[in-house]
Amino acid sequence: MNDEEDHDKKQPPAIPPTTQLTSVNEHIPDGFDEEEPQKQRTVIGSFVKFVEGEWSIGGVPLDPNYRPIVIDIDHGLQHWKDGELVDERFEKPLEDIDELNKQIPQEQWEIFPSGQRKPPWTHAYKFYLLDDVHGGRATYIANTVGAMIAYADLKDRMKWIRRLRGANTWDRVQLTWAPMPTKHSPHPKKRPDLKHVEYVTITGGGFTPLPPTSTPPSLPLGGGAAPPTSAPPTSTPPQTARVSVAQSAQAMSRLQRVEEPSLSEDLNDTIPW
Repeated sequence: MNDEEDHDKKQPPAIPPTTQLTSVNEHIPDGFDEEEPQKQRTVIGSFVKFVEGEWSIGGVPLDPNYRPIVIDIDHGLQHWKDGELVDERFEKPLEDIDELNKQIPQEQWEIFPSGQRKPPWTHAYKFYLLDDVHGGRATYIANTVGAMIAYADLKDRMKWIRRLRGANTWDRVQLTWAPMPTKHSPHPKKRPDLKHVEYVTITGGGFTPLPPTSTPPSLPLGGGAAPPTSAPPTSTPPQTARVSVAQSAQAMSRLQRVEEPSLSEDLNDTIPW
């Protein structure tokens, strides 16, 4: 099995949503947060696969116009044996994967084509997707190096864009592939890539729109104080609520496009001429 093939194995069944929203201003804890909340997760909607550069959803080749919104991500551990999922653990904090593997004799480990033993416990990465045109949900789960890179890239850019645009900012993506160099071949392999299309915010159904963007004031030539600015209005911090990914999809009744961050926002500086 090459590095970018997902396991063609049985997956746990989807579960219906059970948690209700309680406040129109609440923030939904998710995998994009600095500290991930402890949560019990499973597959929601159709199962997404990426095999040798080709995406499919529910066993059907991907629609080239499919542009879902990533409504959550998660990182956990999975135990595979003989092509079957034996166990998975996504509760936080994660257990020590080396200690889990030490509990299983290496004679029982699977063998890579290279002849090396493959640890039965691996890191796994989940991506929860929402089709805001038809309302369909899907889940992509993989334990490959390529999935780890896609997970890290998405989480990093969401961390920074939420600092600029607020917590209720989401990423619309295109499921594509990117080249990934390997030490076993002179030719790069295709890894999964959730390519950024646009950022959106959610209004209606329990969410409020983001405030309009503003340009930081310029400093005058030769130094001196910056022009006075009005203080932002104060508000009571919203209460944090624990809700399921499925319920957050129900709240996404209307989306607004969010402007890309300007260069001055990225650098926190402007040129005064």
